[in-house]
Amino acid sequence: MSFRWRKKLLCLPLTALVAFSLGFGAVQAADRSDEVNQLQQQLEQIKQQLSELSDTVEDAQDRKDALQQQSDVLKQQISLLLDDIDTTKAAVAEAQQQVDQKQQEIEDTDALFQERLRAMQVTHTSGILSTLLGANSVDQLLTVSTTLSRISAADTSLLEQLSDQKADLEVQQQTLNEQLASLEEQQTALSSKQDELSASIQAQDSTISKAQADQLAAQSEYEQVYAAYREAVDETNAWMSTHFDTDTPYTGSGVFLCPIQEGYYYISSGFGYRSDPFGGGTSEFHNGYDFAGGNGALMGRAIHAAESGVVTNVEYRQTGYGLKVVIDHGGGLTTLYGHCNAIYVSVGQYVNRGDVIAAVGNSGNSTAAHLHFSVFLNGVAQDPGLYIG
Repeated sequence: MSFRWRKKLLCLPLTALVAFSLGFGAVQAADRSDEVNQLQQQLEQIKQQLSELSDTVEDAQDRKDALQQQSDVLKQQISLLLDDIDTTKAAVAEAQQQVDQKQQEIEDTDALFQERLRAMQVTHTSGILSTLLGANSVDQLLTVSTTLSRISAADTSLLEQLSDQKADLEVQQQTLNEQLASLEEQQTALSSKQDELSASIQAQDSTISKAQADQLAAQSEYEQVYAAYREAVDETNAWMSTHFDTDTPYTGSGVFLCPIQEGYYYISSGFGYRSDPFGGGTSEFHNGYDFAGGNGALMGRAIHAAESGVVTNVEYRQTGYGLKVVIDHGGGLTTLYGHCNAIYVSVGQYVNRGDVIAAVGNSGNSTAAHLHFSVFLNGVAQDPGLYIG
């Protein structure tokens, strides 16, 4: 693909790119590796978007849960306050009843006192005078006078006592009223806070709903791009038969050397369909073996040529296989070594079976240090297990 076409392709919108990729393969097989890499980048971007949307939903749900907990606590506090308010109102009513009762006692006592005073006033000139005149001695006279004074003083003292009791009850009633006002003020504040929390919870629900809708849209876009990516990959694999020398006969042993020779390793991903490594929830065709060692144990480990041949491609890309080597063994057989950390050979160089050609790395679309090893026959990916002894 020429630079001009690559530049135009990079400027195409997503829908046009998908249409372009679908239409291109219908004409003839071609090297669409640039398009593959661009589609990989788009898949990574959409995957990142999906991850961010997932984080948004999770964060909003966490905030909603926290707000709901606060709301539940406030509801309990408001319920307790309402109980206190009811209790205080009952106490205020009881205090009012006691004040009213004491007022009635004062009024009743005062009425008796006034009646007694009027009776004393009526008999002042006759009753008291006759009483005084009837006294036989000074002592008797003093006794009568003292008795009348004591009656009046007792009535007055009783009224004062009742008034003091009423005043105490009114103070208690005022205190209860102040407590009631404070409780109602707290209830108003908590109710206002409850309204704010309810609004915040609704806002988080709105955020969650929007993010989930965006997730569905992004997932749909991902599936479209992934379909175009798969087609571009398949077409590029088919094109490889024209890129390598298929006329030179293969003169090897027919059994390839395992490219990893030293130390422990295992095949983390085999040949065939597997879950989409980009995390899009789909599956893809894996055209080789992935050799891994666990916890990056293979990083820097030597990669050996599976068979003698000529190095036809040494390339580095930020996506795809990253730093890779391709060796042509003749007869249409080629091997590819991807995600390398270092390359020790160059294009056109002849290498012998078992030569160290590179080091294991984590370049390109890779999540951990490993070697991707592919075998192609006339550009068609083969199961490496059929060739590795």
